[in-house]
Amino acid sequence: MPAGKKCVPDKYKPPGWNVPPNNLCAKYLAECEKRQIMCNSQAAKQLLARARQIQKLPHHKLVGKNRTAMIDLCFDHLDADGSCGIDMQELTVFAKIVNPRAQIHQAQMELQKMDANLDKKISREEFHVGLYSAWGNMDDEQLKQGVLEVLASANDFSSLPTLEMKIRKVFKFMDADDSGFLDMDELRQLGQSVNPRVTRAEAMELLGQLDSDGDGYVDINEFVQGMTLLLQGQSDEDATQLLRELMDQHRFKYDFSRCFVGPNGILPLLSVLAQDTKCQSISLRNNGIRNAQCPGIFEALKGHENLEALDLGNNPIGDEGAVHLLNLVKINTNITEMYLDDTHITRQWYNTSATLGDREFEDARPIMEQLERNRVAKKGTLPCLENVDLDKVFSDRKDAIKELFYSLVGPEMRVSYDALVESMAAMGEEWGILPSDVLKHFRPERMFRHKEAEDLAAGRRSSHEEFPSAPSLSYSEFITALKYEGFLEQVRRVLHENLFDIKELFYKLADESGKLSYTDCTTTLWTSGSFGINVRTVGYALTTTLFFGLSTIMSDEVFVVGPDGLYESIGEGMLSWAEFYNSINESV
Repeated sequence: MPAGKKCVPDKYKPPGWNVPPNNLCAKYLAECEKRQIMCNSQAAKQLLARARQIQKLPHHKLVGKNRTAMIDLCFDHLDADGSCGIDMQELTVFAKIVNPRAQIHQAQMELQKMDANLDKKISREEFHVGLYSAWGNMDDEQLKQGVLEVLASANDFSSLPTLEMKIRKVFKFMDADDSGFLDMDELRQLGQSVNPRVTRAEAMELLGQLDSDGDGYVDINEFVQGMTLLLQGQSDEDATQLLRELMDQHRFKYDFSRCFVGPNGILPLLSVLAQDTKCQSISLRNNGIRNAQCPGIFEALKGHENLEALDLGNNPIGDEGAVHLLNLVKINTNITEMYLDDTHITRQWYNTSATLGDREFEDARPIMEQLERNRVAKKGTLPCLENVDLDKVFSDRKDAIKELFYSLVGPEMRVSYDALVESMAAMGEEWGILPSDVLKHFRPERMFRHKEAEDLAAGRRSSHEEFPSAPSLSYSEFITALKYEGFLEQVRRVLHENLFDIKELFYKLADESGKLSYTDCTTTLWTSGSFGINVRTVGYALTTTLFFGLSTIMSDEVFVVGPDGLYESIGEGMLSWAEFYNSINESV
Protein backbone atom coordinates (compact mmCIF):
# COMPACT_ATOMS: atom_id res chain seq x y z
CA MET A 1 0.00 0.00 0.00
CA PRO A 2 1.60 3.36 -1.02
CA ALA A 3 2.47 5.59 1.95
CA GLY A 4 -0.19 8.15 2.74
CA LYS A 5 -2.91 6.39 0.75
CA LYS A 6 -6.05 5.50 2.71
CA CYS A 7 -7.05 1.86 2.44
CA VAL A 8 -10.62 2.69 3.54
CA PRO A 9 -11.55 5.94 1.74
CA ASP A 10 -14.76 7.59 2.94
CA LYS A 11 -16.27 7.34 -0.54
CA TYR A 12 -16.01 3.52 -0.33
CA LYS A 13 -18.03 3.36 2.88
CA PRO A 14 -21.75 2.72 2.21
CA PRO A 15 -24.18 5.04 4.03
CA GLY A 16 -24.79 3.81 7.58
CA TRP A 17 -21.81 1.41 7.41
CA ASN A 18 -21.29 1.50 11.19
CA VAL A 19 -24.92 1.08 12.33
CA PRO A 20 -25.17 -0.93 14.44
CA PRO A 21 -21.54 -0.86 15.58
CA ASN A 22 -19.39 -3.91 14.86
CA ASN A 23 -21.63 -5.24 12.09
CA LEU A 24 -20.22 -7.35 9.22
CA CYS A 25 -19.48 -4.32 7.05
CA ALA A 26 -17.76 -2.44 9.88
CA LYS A 27 -15.69 -5.54 10.67
CA TYR A 28 -14.66 -5.85 7.02
CA LEU A 29 -13.51 -2.22 6.83
CA ALA A 30 -11.65 -2.64 10.14
CA GLU A 31 -9.89 -5.74 8.78
CA CYS A 32 -8.85 -3.83 5.64
CA GLU A 33 -7.47 -1.05 7.83
CA LYS A 34 -5.66 -3.53 10.06
CA ARG A 35 -4.09 -5.40 7.13
CA GLN A 36 -3.47 -2.20 5.13
CA ILE A 37 -5.39 -3.59 2.15
CA MET A 38 -7.62 -1.45 -0.07
CA CYS A 39 -11.27 -2.15 0.69
CA ASN A 40 -13.84 -2.94 -2.00
CA SER A 41 -16.96 -0.77 -2.06
CA GLN A 42 -19.17 -3.45 -3.64
CA ALA A 43 -18.12 -6.01 -1.05
CA ALA A 44 -18.78 -3.49 1.74
CA LYS A 45 -22.24 -2.71 0.38
CA GLN A 46 -23.17 -6.39 0.18
CA LEU A 47 -21.91 -7.09 3.71
CA LEU A 48 -23.94 -4.16 5.03
CA ALA A 49 -27.08 -5.49 3.35
CA ARG A 50 -26.43 -8.87 4.94
CA ALA A 51 -25.77 -7.30 8.36
CA ARG A 52 -29.11 -5.52 8.26
CA GLN A 53 -30.87 -8.71 7.26
CA ILE A 54 -29.59 -10.74 10.22
CA GLN A 55 -29.65 -8.09 12.95
CA LYS A 56 -32.35 -8.64 15.53
CA LEU A 57 -33.27 -4.95 15.91
CA PRO A 58 -33.29 -2.54 12.92
CA HIS A 59 -31.12 0.19 14.47
CA HIS A 60 -30.28 1.70 11.07
CA LYS A 61 -33.90 2.65 10.47
CA LEU A 62 -33.82 5.12 13.37
CA VAL A 63 -30.57 6.93 12.56
CA GLY A 64 -31.26 10.67 12.39
CA LYS A 65 -35.00 10.16 13.01
CA ASN A 66 -36.95 12.44 15.34
CA ARG A 67 -40.13 11.39 17.14
CA THR A 68 -42.35 12.25 14.19
CA ALA A 69 -40.30 10.17 11.79
CA MET A 70 -40.15 7.23 14.23
CA ILE A 71 -43.93 7.26 14.60
CA ASP A 72 -44.22 7.31 10.79
CA LEU A 73 -42.04 4.19 10.63
CA CYS A 74 -44.30 2.43 13.12
CA PHE A 75 -47.39 3.37 11.13
CA ASP A 76 -45.91 2.04 7.89
CA HIS A 77 -44.84 -1.15 9.64
CA LEU A 78 -48.31 -1.78 11.06
CA ASP A 79 -50.06 -0.84 7.82
CA ALA A 80 -49.37 -4.26 6.29
CA ASP A 81 -51.74 -3.90 3.35
CA GLY A 82 -50.68 -0.37 2.43
CA SER A 83 -54.25 0.89 2.89
CA CYS A 84 -53.12 3.97 4.88
CA GLY A 85 -55.20 2.79 7.83
CA ILE A 86 -54.65 0.55 10.87
CA ASP A 87 -57.27 -1.39 12.77
CA MET A 88 -57.76 -1.43 16.55
CA GLN A 89 -56.19 -4.84 17.21
CA GLU A 90 -52.90 -3.86 15.59
CA LEU A 91 -52.81 -0.61 17.53
CA THR A 92 -53.46 -2.30 20.88
CA VAL A 93 -50.50 -4.61 20.35
CA PHE A 94 -48.37 -1.61 19.38
CA ALA A 95 -49.42 0.27 22.52
CA LYS A 96 -48.35 -2.54 24.82
CA ILE A 97 -44.93 -2.90 23.17
CA VAL A 98 -44.12 0.81 23.26
CA ASN A 99 -45.44 1.55 26.74
CA PRO A 100 -45.78 -1.52 28.99
CA ARG A 101 -46.98 0.60 31.91
CA ALA A 102 -50.31 1.07 30.13
CA GLN A 103 -52.96 -1.54 30.90
CA ILE A 104 -54.77 -3.09 27.93
CA HIS A 105 -58.09 -1.38 28.66
CA GLN A 106 -56.32 1.96 29.11
CA ALA A 107 -54.53 1.53 25.81
CA GLN A 108 -57.79 0.65 24.06
CA MET A 109 -59.51 3.71 25.50
CA GLU A 110 -56.70 5.96 24.29
CA LEU A 111 -56.75 4.34 20.87
CA GLN A 112 -60.49 4.78 20.53
CA LYS A 113 -59.95 8.49 21.06
CA MET A 114 -57.69 8.49 17.98
CA ASP A 115 -60.49 7.44 15.66
CA ALA A 116 -61.80 10.96 15.10
CA ASN A 117 -64.07 10.05 12.18
CA LEU A 118 -65.33 6.80 13.83
CA ASP A 119 -64.53 4.63 10.79
CA LYS A 120 -62.79 2.00 12.99
CA LYS A 121 -59.52 2.65 11.15
CA ILE A 122 -56.73 4.93 12.28
CA SER A 123 -55.24 7.19 9.61
CA ARG A 124 -51.65 8.46 9.72
CA GLU A 125 -52.80 11.85 11.03
CA GLU A 126 -54.96 10.26 13.74
CA PHE A 127 -52.05 7.98 14.66
CA HIS A 128 -49.71 10.94 15.20
CA VAL A 129 -52.20 12.98 17.22
CA GLY A 130 -53.09 10.02 19.46
CA LEU A 131 -49.51 8.95 20.14
CA TYR A 132 -48.27 12.43 20.96
CA SER A 133 -51.08 12.68 23.48
CA ALA A 134 -50.72 9.18 24.97
CA TRP A 135 -46.94 8.84 25.11
CA GLY A 136 -45.61 12.34 25.17
CA ASN A 137 -44.18 11.77 28.67
CA MET A 138 -41.77 9.02 27.54
CA ASP A 139 -38.13 10.03 27.11
CA ASP A 140 -36.41 9.58 23.74
CA GLU A 141 -34.51 6.42 24.73
CA GLN A 142 -37.65 4.65 25.98
CA LEU A 143 -39.55 5.59 22.85
CA LYS A 144 -36.65 4.55 20.61
CA GLN A 145 -36.37 1.13 22.27
CA GLY A 146 -40.12 0.58 21.98
CA VAL A 147 -40.11 1.56 18.31
CA LEU A 148 -37.19 -0.83 17.65
CA GLU A 149 -39.17 -3.65 19.23
CA VAL A 150 -42.22 -2.78 17.13
CA LEU A 151 -40.18 -2.73 13.91
CA ALA A 152 -38.54 -6.03 14.86
CA SER A 153 -41.88 -7.67 15.60
CA ALA A 154 -43.19 -9.20 12.42
CA ASN A 155 -46.75 -10.42 12.12
CA ASP A 156 -46.85 -14.14 11.37
CA PHE A 157 -46.40 -14.39 7.60
CA SER A 158 -49.10 -17.01 7.18
CA SER A 159 -51.59 -14.84 9.09
CA LEU A 160 -51.49 -12.08 6.46
CA PRO A 161 -54.82 -12.50 4.65
CA THR A 162 -53.90 -11.51 1.08
CA LEU A 163 -51.13 -12.25 -1.40
CA GLU A 164 -50.52 -8.51 -1.83
CA MET A 165 -49.81 -8.06 1.88
CA LYS A 166 -47.31 -10.92 1.77
CA ILE A 167 -45.58 -9.45 -1.29
CA ARG A 168 -45.35 -6.05 0.42
CA LYS A 169 -43.74 -7.73 3.41
CA VAL A 170 -41.15 -9.38 1.13
CA PHE A 171 -40.37 -5.99 -0.48
CA LYS A 172 -39.67 -4.37 2.90
CA PHE A 173 -37.40 -7.30 3.75
CA MET A 174 -35.50 -7.12 0.44
CA ASP A 175 -35.09 -3.32 0.65
CA ALA A 176 -31.95 -3.67 2.77
CA ASP A 177 -30.93 0.00 2.58
CA ASP A 178 -34.46 1.20 3.41
CA SER A 179 -34.49 3.38 0.28
CA GLY A 180 -38.06 2.60 -0.78
CA PHE A 181 -36.95 0.83 -3.97
CA LEU A 182 -34.90 -2.17 -5.06
CA ASP A 183 -31.68 -1.69 -7.05
CA MET A 184 -29.73 -4.15 -9.21
CA ASP A 185 -27.88 -5.80 -6.33
CA GLU A 186 -31.06 -6.33 -4.34
CA LEU A 187 -32.83 -7.75 -7.40
CA ARG A 188 -29.95 -10.12 -8.09
CA GLN A 189 -30.23 -11.31 -4.49
CA LEU A 190 -33.95 -11.86 -5.10
CA GLY A 191 -33.19 -13.95 -8.19
CA GLN A 192 -30.48 -15.92 -6.42
CA SER A 193 -32.93 -16.95 -3.72
CA VAL A 194 -34.46 -19.11 -6.44
CA ASN A 195 -31.29 -19.88 -8.46
CA PRO A 196 -27.77 -19.53 -6.96
CA ARG A 197 -26.16 -18.71 -10.34
CA VAL A 198 -28.35 -15.82 -11.45
CA THR A 199 -26.19 -13.51 -13.61
CA ARG A 200 -26.28 -9.76 -13.98
CA ALA A 201 -27.97 -10.19 -17.36
CA GLU A 202 -30.68 -12.33 -15.79
CA ALA A 203 -31.10 -9.76 -13.02
CA MET A 204 -31.52 -7.10 -15.73
CA GLU A 205 -34.24 -9.25 -17.30
CA LEU A 206 -35.97 -9.55 -13.93
CA LEU A 207 -35.67 -5.78 -13.49
CA GLY A 208 -37.31 -5.28 -16.88
CA GLN A 209 -40.21 -7.47 -15.84
CA LEU A 210 -40.79 -5.52 -12.62
CA ASP A 211 -39.75 -1.95 -13.58
CA SER A 212 -42.92 -0.70 -15.27
CA ASP A 213 -41.79 2.94 -15.67
CA GLY A 214 -38.27 2.07 -16.86
CA ASP A 215 -36.39 4.26 -14.35
CA GLY A 216 -33.97 1.46 -13.43
CA TYR A 217 -35.45 0.90 -9.98
CA VAL A 218 -38.43 -1.04 -8.63
CA ASP A 219 -40.69 0.63 -6.06
CA ILE A 220 -43.14 -1.23 -3.86
CA ASN A 221 -46.13 -0.84 -6.21
CA GLU A 222 -44.14 -2.11 -9.21
CA PHE A 223 -42.89 -4.98 -7.09
CA VAL A 224 -46.42 -5.94 -6.06
CA GLN A 225 -47.66 -5.80 -9.67
CA GLY A 226 -44.68 -7.72 -11.06
CA MET A 227 -44.61 -10.43 -8.39
CA THR A 228 -48.37 -10.92 -8.69
CA LEU A 229 -47.86 -11.66 -12.40
CA LEU A 230 -44.85 -13.91 -11.76
CA LEU A 231 -46.84 -15.92 -9.19
CA GLN A 232 -49.92 -16.18 -11.40
CA GLY A 233 -51.15 -19.74 -11.75
CA GLN A 234 -49.56 -20.95 -8.50
CA SER A 235 -51.71 -22.10 -5.61
CA ASP A 236 -51.89 -19.84 -2.56
CA GLU A 237 -49.90 -22.40 -0.60
CA ASP A 238 -47.10 -22.60 -3.18
CA ALA A 239 -46.97 -18.82 -3.63
CA THR A 240 -46.79 -18.29 0.14
CA GLN A 241 -44.00 -20.85 0.45
CA LEU A 242 -41.97 -19.16 -2.31
CA LEU A 243 -42.38 -15.74 -0.69
CA ARG A 244 -41.46 -17.17 2.70
CA GLU A 245 -38.25 -18.61 1.22
CA LEU A 246 -37.33 -15.19 -0.17
CA MET A 247 -37.30 -13.92 3.42
CA ASP A 248 -35.30 -16.81 4.89
CA GLN A 249 -32.01 -15.33 6.11
CA HIS A 250 -30.48 -18.81 5.94
CA ARG A 251 -30.93 -18.75 2.15
CA PHE A 252 -28.75 -15.68 1.66
CA LYS A 253 -26.35 -15.89 -1.29
CA TYR A 254 -23.22 -13.77 -1.41
CA ASP A 255 -22.03 -12.77 -4.88
CA PHE A 256 -18.55 -11.22 -4.99
CA SER A 257 -17.94 -12.20 -8.62
CA ARG A 258 -17.82 -8.56 -9.75
CA CYS A 259 -15.58 -7.33 -6.93
CA PHE A 260 -12.17 -8.46 -8.32
CA VAL A 261 -10.54 -8.08 -4.90
CA GLY A 262 -7.32 -9.96 -5.76
CA PRO A 263 -5.29 -12.48 -3.71
CA ASN A 264 -4.60 -9.99 -0.89
CA GLY A 265 -8.06 -8.40 -0.92
CA ILE A 266 -9.69 -11.77 -0.31
CA LEU A 267 -8.08 -12.05 3.14
CA PRO A 268 -10.18 -9.45 5.03
CA LEU A 269 -13.25 -10.72 3.21
CA LEU A 270 -12.64 -14.31 4.35
CA SER A 271 -12.10 -13.07 7.91
CA VAL A 272 -15.64 -11.63 7.93
CA LEU A 273 -17.30 -14.47 6.01
CA ALA A 274 -16.00 -16.83 8.69
CA GLN A 275 -18.37 -15.10 11.11
CA ASP A 276 -21.52 -15.45 9.00
CA THR A 277 -22.23 -19.16 9.30
CA LYS A 278 -25.86 -18.93 8.15
CA CYS A 279 -25.47 -18.07 4.45
CA GLN A 280 -26.39 -20.64 1.81
CA SER A 281 -24.11 -19.78 -1.12
CA ILE A 282 -20.91 -17.80 -1.76
CA SER A 283 -19.53 -16.80 -5.15
CA LEU A 284 -15.84 -15.81 -5.19
CA ARG A 285 -15.26 -16.31 -8.91
CA ASN A 286 -13.13 -13.81 -10.90
CA ASN A 287 -11.20 -12.64 -7.82
CA GLY A 288 -7.63 -13.73 -8.57
CA ILE A 289 -7.61 -16.35 -5.81
CA ARG A 290 -4.51 -18.55 -5.89
CA ASN A 291 -3.28 -21.69 -4.12
CA ALA A 292 -1.93 -19.63 -1.22
CA GLN A 293 -5.42 -18.38 -0.33
CA CYS A 294 -7.06 -21.85 -0.26
CA PRO A 295 -6.03 -22.69 3.35
CA GLY A 296 -7.79 -19.46 4.36
CA ILE A 297 -10.93 -20.53 2.46
CA PHE A 298 -10.84 -23.85 4.32
CA GLU A 299 -10.49 -22.20 7.73
CA ALA A 300 -13.20 -19.60 7.02
CA LEU A 301 -15.86 -21.96 5.70
CA LYS A 302 -15.30 -25.33 7.38
CA GLY A 303 -17.88 -24.58 10.09
CA HIS A 304 -20.63 -23.04 7.90
CA GLU A 305 -23.56 -25.31 8.68
CA ASN A 306 -25.85 -23.80 6.01
CA LEU A 307 -23.38 -23.39 3.15
CA GLU A 308 -24.45 -25.49 0.17
CA ALA A 309 -22.68 -23.92 -2.83
CA LEU A 310 -19.25 -22.34 -3.31
CA ASP A 311 -18.28 -20.82 -6.67
CA LEU A 312 -14.51 -20.49 -7.22
CA GLY A 313 -14.60 -20.43 -11.02
CA ASN A 314 -12.14 -18.39 -13.13
CA ASN A 315 -9.47 -18.24 -10.41
CA PRO A 316 -5.86 -19.49 -10.94
CA ILE A 317 -6.18 -22.31 -8.38
CA GLY A 318 -4.17 -25.48 -9.04
CA ASP A 319 -3.69 -28.89 -7.44
CA GLU A 320 -1.95 -27.46 -4.39
CA GLY A 321 -5.04 -25.41 -3.57
CA ALA A 322 -7.32 -28.31 -4.50
CA VAL A 323 -5.97 -30.30 -1.52
CA HIS A 324 -7.49 -27.72 0.85
CA LEU A 325 -10.75 -27.54 -1.11
CA LEU A 326 -11.06 -31.33 -0.89
CA ASN A 327 -10.53 -31.15 2.87
CA LEU A 328 -13.19 -28.46 3.04
CA VAL A 329 -15.92 -30.58 1.38
CA LYS A 330 -14.88 -33.57 3.50
CA ILE A 331 -15.21 -31.64 6.75
CA ASN A 332 -18.19 -29.49 5.77
CA THR A 333 -20.48 -32.10 4.25
CA ASN A 334 -23.27 -29.55 3.85
CA ILE A 335 -21.44 -28.29 0.73
CA THR A 336 -22.95 -30.15 -2.23
CA GLU A 337 -21.91 -27.83 -5.09
CA MET A 338 -18.49 -26.37 -5.87
CA TYR A 339 -17.88 -24.63 -9.20
CA LEU A 340 -14.29 -24.87 -10.44
CA ASP A 341 -14.69 -24.07 -14.14
CA ASP A 342 -11.80 -22.13 -15.69
CA THR A 343 -9.40 -22.91 -12.84
CA HIS A 344 -6.03 -24.65 -13.28
CA ILE A 345 -7.63 -27.70 -11.63
CA THR A 346 -9.95 -28.24 -14.60
CA ARG A 347 -8.03 -26.71 -17.52
CA GLN A 348 -6.78 -29.52 -19.74
CA TRP A 349 -3.50 -27.80 -20.65
CA TYR A 350 -2.40 -27.30 -17.05
CA ASN A 351 0.48 -29.52 -15.88
CA THR A 352 0.15 -31.99 -18.78
CA SER A 353 3.80 -32.96 -19.32
CA ALA A 354 4.13 -36.67 -20.14
CA THR A 355 6.89 -37.01 -17.54
CA LEU A 356 4.59 -36.00 -14.71
CA GLY A 357 2.09 -38.83 -15.07
CA ASP A 358 -1.56 -38.63 -14.06
CA ARG A 359 -2.61 -35.71 -11.89
CA GLU A 360 -4.33 -36.48 -8.60
CA PHE A 361 -6.91 -33.74 -9.18
CA GLU A 362 -7.43 -34.29 -12.92
CA ASP A 363 -10.79 -32.63 -13.71
CA ALA A 364 -11.20 -32.09 -9.94
CA ARG A 365 -12.34 -35.72 -9.68
CA PRO A 366 -11.65 -36.24 -5.93
CA ILE A 367 -13.58 -33.06 -5.11
CA MET A 368 -16.50 -33.96 -7.38
CA GLU A 369 -16.66 -37.48 -5.92
CA GLN A 370 -16.75 -36.11 -2.38
CA LEU A 371 -19.49 -33.64 -3.35
CA GLU A 372 -21.52 -36.54 -4.69
CA ARG A 373 -21.08 -38.37 -1.38
CA ASN A 374 -22.27 -35.23 0.39
CA ARG A 375 -25.36 -35.09 -1.81
CA VAL A 376 -26.17 -38.75 -1.14
CA ALA A 377 -25.73 -38.27 2.62
CA LYS A 378 -27.93 -35.18 2.59
CA LYS A 379 -30.73 -36.97 0.77
CA GLY A 380 -31.49 -39.22 3.67
CA THR A 381 -28.92 -41.76 4.79
CA LEU A 382 -27.70 -39.48 7.58
CA PRO A 383 -29.90 -37.18 9.70
CA CYS A 384 -29.44 -33.40 9.52
CA LEU A 385 -28.99 -31.24 12.62
CA GLU A 386 -32.39 -29.59 12.20
CA ASN A 387 -34.05 -33.03 12.40
CA VAL A 388 -32.04 -34.33 15.37
CA ASP A 389 -31.71 -33.05 18.93
CA LEU A 390 -27.93 -33.35 19.19
CA ASP A 391 -27.94 -32.27 22.84
CA LYS A 392 -30.07 -35.35 23.55
CA VAL A 393 -27.97 -37.59 21.28
CA PHE A 394 -24.77 -36.65 23.09
CA SER A 395 -26.45 -36.68 26.51
CA ASP A 396 -27.62 -40.26 25.93
CA ARG A 397 -24.01 -41.18 25.12
CA LYS A 398 -22.31 -39.12 27.83
CA ASP A 399 -20.28 -42.06 29.13
CA ALA A 400 -18.75 -42.70 25.70
CA ILE A 401 -18.01 -38.98 25.29
CA LYS A 402 -16.41 -38.79 28.73
CA GLU A 403 -14.24 -41.80 27.89
CA LEU A 404 -13.23 -40.18 24.58
CA PHE A 405 -12.44 -36.88 26.30
CA TYR A 406 -10.12 -38.44 28.88
CA SER A 407 -8.39 -40.51 26.19
CA LEU A 408 -7.28 -37.20 24.64
CA VAL A 409 -6.20 -35.23 27.73
CA GLY A 410 -2.67 -33.94 28.14
CA PRO A 411 -0.55 -33.50 31.27
CA GLU A 412 -2.69 -30.58 32.49
CA MET A 413 -5.91 -32.63 32.08
CA ARG A 414 -6.97 -30.47 29.15
CA VAL A 415 -7.81 -31.34 25.54
CA SER A 416 -7.01 -29.18 22.53
CA TYR A 417 -10.15 -27.93 20.83
CA ASP A 418 -9.07 -29.16 17.37
CA ALA A 419 -8.31 -32.69 18.60
CA LEU A 420 -11.61 -32.86 20.49
CA VAL A 421 -13.74 -31.75 17.55
CA GLU A 422 -11.94 -34.05 15.11
CA SER A 423 -12.50 -37.04 17.40
CA MET A 424 -16.12 -36.06 18.09
CA ALA A 425 -16.79 -35.81 14.35
CA ALA A 426 -15.41 -39.32 13.81
CA MET A 427 -17.50 -40.67 16.69
CA GLY A 428 -20.58 -38.82 15.43
CA GLU A 429 -20.28 -40.51 12.02
CA GLU A 430 -20.47 -43.90 13.77
CA TRP A 431 -23.79 -42.73 15.25
CA GLY A 432 -25.06 -41.49 11.86
CA ILE A 433 -24.41 -37.75 12.38
CA LEU A 434 -22.85 -35.57 9.70
CA PRO A 435 -19.37 -34.21 10.60
CA SER A 436 -20.49 -30.69 9.63
CA ASP A 437 -23.33 -30.92 12.15
CA VAL A 438 -20.83 -31.93 14.86
CA LEU A 439 -18.66 -28.92 13.92
CA LYS A 440 -21.66 -26.63 14.26
CA HIS A 441 -22.63 -28.12 17.60
CA PHE A 442 -19.13 -27.71 19.06
CA ARG A 443 -18.23 -24.40 17.40
CA PRO A 444 -15.58 -22.25 19.16
CA GLU A 445 -18.00 -19.46 20.14
CA ARG A 446 -19.99 -21.99 22.14
CA MET A 447 -17.08 -23.82 23.73
CA PHE A 448 -15.14 -20.78 24.96
CA ARG A 449 -17.86 -18.33 25.98
CA HIS A 450 -17.72 -19.20 29.70
CA LYS A 451 -13.99 -19.19 30.35
CA GLU A 452 -13.28 -15.75 28.84
CA ALA A 453 -13.34 -13.79 32.11
CA GLU A 454 -11.47 -16.42 34.08
CA ASP A 455 -8.71 -16.70 31.46
CA LEU A 456 -8.28 -12.95 31.15
CA ALA A 457 -8.13 -12.43 34.91
CA ALA A 458 -5.55 -15.23 35.22
CA GLY A 459 -3.45 -13.76 32.42
CA ARG A 460 -3.95 -16.73 30.11
CA ARG A 461 -5.06 -14.53 27.23
CA SER A 462 -5.02 -10.84 26.27
CA SER A 463 -8.26 -8.85 26.03
CA HIS A 464 -7.86 -8.15 22.31
CA GLU A 465 -7.81 -11.84 21.31
CA GLU A 466 -11.09 -13.19 19.97
CA PHE A 467 -10.23 -16.76 21.04
CA PRO A 468 -7.19 -18.25 22.82
CA SER A 469 -4.27 -18.83 20.44
CA ALA A 470 -4.09 -22.53 21.38
CA PRO A 471 -7.62 -23.23 22.68
CA SER A 472 -8.10 -26.13 25.07
CA LEU A 473 -10.74 -27.29 27.53
CA SER A 474 -11.02 -29.12 30.81
CA TYR A 475 -13.87 -31.62 31.11
CA SER A 476 -15.92 -29.34 33.39
CA GLU A 477 -15.50 -26.41 30.97
CA PHE A 478 -16.61 -28.66 28.13
CA ILE A 479 -19.80 -29.79 29.91
CA THR A 480 -20.65 -26.27 31.14
CA ALA A 481 -20.31 -24.86 27.62
CA LEU A 482 -22.66 -27.49 26.21
CA LYS A 483 -25.33 -26.76 28.81
CA TYR A 484 -25.11 -22.96 28.55
CA GLU A 485 -26.58 -22.54 25.08
CA GLY A 486 -29.62 -24.65 25.92
CA PHE A 487 -30.24 -22.53 29.02
CA LEU A 488 -29.92 -19.28 27.09
CA GLU A 489 -32.29 -20.52 24.38
CA GLN A 490 -34.88 -21.38 27.03
CA VAL A 491 -34.66 -17.88 28.51
CA ARG A 492 -34.86 -16.26 25.07
CA ARG A 493 -37.94 -18.31 24.18
CA VAL A 494 -39.73 -17.46 27.43
CA LEU A 495 -38.84 -13.78 27.02
CA HIS A 496 -40.32 -13.68 23.52
CA GLU A 497 -43.47 -15.58 24.51
CA ASN A 498 -44.10 -13.32 27.52
CA LEU A 499 -42.62 -10.05 26.23
CA PHE A 500 -45.44 -7.75 27.29
CA ASP A 501 -45.76 -9.19 30.82
CA ILE A 502 -42.00 -9.33 31.47
CA LYS A 503 -41.48 -5.79 30.20
CA GLU A 504 -44.34 -4.48 32.32
CA LEU A 505 -42.94 -6.27 35.39
CA PHE A 506 -39.44 -4.94 34.67
CA TYR A 507 -40.65 -1.36 34.88
CA LYS A 508 -42.66 -2.07 38.05
CA LEU A 509 -39.50 -3.34 39.75
CA ALA A 510 -37.18 -0.72 38.27
CA ASP A 511 -35.94 2.36 40.12
CA GLU A 512 -36.90 5.92 39.17
CA SER A 513 -34.38 5.94 36.34
CA GLY A 514 -36.04 2.86 34.81
CA LYS A 515 -33.13 0.54 35.69
CA LEU A 516 -33.02 -2.80 37.47
CA SER A 517 -30.06 -4.43 39.23
CA TYR A 518 -28.39 -7.48 37.69
CA THR A 519 -29.49 -9.62 40.65
CA ASP A 520 -33.14 -8.59 40.23
CA CYS A 521 -32.87 -9.15 36.45
CA THR A 522 -31.85 -12.76 37.06
CA THR A 523 -34.02 -13.62 40.07
CA THR A 524 -36.90 -11.35 41.18
CA LEU A 525 -38.03 -10.55 37.63
CA TRP A 526 -38.58 -14.24 36.88
CA THR A 527 -40.01 -15.29 40.26
CA SER A 528 -42.58 -12.46 40.35
CA GLY A 529 -44.57 -13.93 37.47
CA SER A 530 -45.64 -17.36 36.21
CA PHE A 531 -43.32 -17.81 33.27
CA GLY A 532 -42.66 -21.54 33.56
CA ILE A 533 -38.88 -21.39 33.84
CA ASN A 534 -36.63 -22.37 36.74
CA VAL A 535 -34.74 -19.43 38.23
CA ARG A 536 -31.59 -21.58 38.35
CA THR A 537 -31.80 -21.98 34.57
CA VAL A 538 -32.06 -18.20 34.28
CA GLY A 539 -29.01 -17.79 36.49
CA TYR A 540 -26.96 -20.20 34.36
CA ALA A 541 -27.96 -18.38 31.16
CA LEU A 542 -27.86 -14.71 32.13
CA THR A 543 -24.26 -14.42 33.25
CA THR A 544 -22.66 -11.07 34.04
CA THR A 545 -20.46 -11.56 30.94
CA LEU A 546 -23.58 -11.53 28.75
CA PHE A 547 -24.43 -8.00 29.94
CA PHE A 548 -21.15 -6.39 30.99
CA GLY A 549 -18.41 -8.19 29.07
CA LEU A 550 -15.63 -9.89 31.02
CA SER A 551 -16.89 -9.76 34.60
CA THR A 552 -17.99 -11.62 37.72
CA ILE A 553 -20.33 -11.07 40.71
CA MET A 554 -19.69 -11.28 44.47
CA SER A 555 -22.32 -10.51 47.14
CA ASP A 556 -24.64 -8.80 44.62
CA GLU A 557 -21.77 -6.55 43.47
CA VAL A 558 -20.64 -6.76 39.85
CA PHE A 559 -16.95 -6.52 38.98
CA VAL A 560 -15.79 -5.96 35.41
CA VAL A 561 -12.31 -6.46 33.99
CA GLY A 562 -10.71 -3.09 33.30
CA PRO A 563 -8.13 -2.15 30.65
CA ASP A 564 -5.32 -3.21 33.01
CA GLY A 565 -6.80 -6.71 33.39
CA LEU A 566 -7.88 -6.08 36.99
CA TYR A 567 -11.41 -6.28 38.35
CA GLU A 568 -13.20 -3.05 39.24
CA SER A 569 -16.64 -2.66 40.82
CA ILE A 570 -19.66 -1.19 39.00
CA GLY A 571 -21.97 -1.57 41.98
CA GLU A 572 -25.13 -3.61 41.55
CA GLY A 573 -24.78 -3.63 37.78
CA MET A 574 -27.87 -1.58 36.88
CA LEU A 575 -29.51 -2.39 33.54
CA SER A 576 -32.07 -0.46 31.49
CA TRP A 577 -34.76 -2.44 29.66
CA ALA A 578 -32.95 -1.84 26.36
CA GLU A 579 -29.66 -3.20 27.77
CA PHE A 580 -31.44 -6.21 29.29
CA TYR A 581 -33.56 -7.07 26.24
CA ASN A 582 -30.93 -6.40 23.58
CA SER A 583 -28.19 -8.38 25.34
CA ILE A 584 -30.39 -11.49 25.47
CA ASN A 585 -31.93 -11.03 22.04
CA GLU A 586 -28.73 -10.22 20.15
CA SER A 587 -26.33 -12.60 21.89
CA VAL A 588 -24.49 -15.00 19.58
